[in-house]
Amino acid sequence: MRLVLTSLILLLGIAACKPAETPAEPEKKSEAREKAVVANNEVKMDAFFASSFKQFDRQSHPLDQYKGKIVVAYFWATWCKSCLKEVPQLMALQNQYKDKNVQFIGIAVDNTDKVEKFVKDNRIPYPVLIGSDDALELSKKLGNLVLGLPFLVVIDKNGNLAGKLLGELPAGKLEALLAAATA
Repeated sequence: MRLVLTSLILLLGIAACKPAETPAEPEKKSEAREKAVVANNEVKMDAFFASSFKQFDRQSHPLDQYKGKIVVAYFWATWCKSCLKEVPQLMALQNQYKDKNVQFIGIAVDNTDKVEKFVKDNRIPYPVLIGSDDALELSKKLGNLVLGLPFLVVIDKNGNLAGKLLGELPAGKLEALLAAATA
């Protein structure tokens, strides 16, 4: 008991010694982070196009085949309720934008059999690929620092990051990103 109490006192003492941040410091950190994201945009998109994931037939599916297209990459899982709720919206948008050089891609972080059944049952019209830690690592490189699902990125036809969304899609947000990217 004494050891636990001593440890707590030591930790509190260390925390109390930490210098306080001035209000300007978080702002500077945020600006620096934004600049780093912009500066690393090319590297991040290179990581996207250098990746490949397997399809249901276990064949590798390289993402570089989508260079020159507007790409909507959706990281999801069958156990994610928000993801399942958004799939019909993604399907409708794929159909709406298919003649405008837009390609939706689902990257599932899940069991292949469950994903395959869901895709067949729902007749998903866009490619759905299977990933695991490699898919999560790619999503992290694209800005998903908490590794949450669903996570979506829009890449413009020049290979630049046009937008990213973590969590449920806000109404109209993806449509606005696609309208800007296809204009």
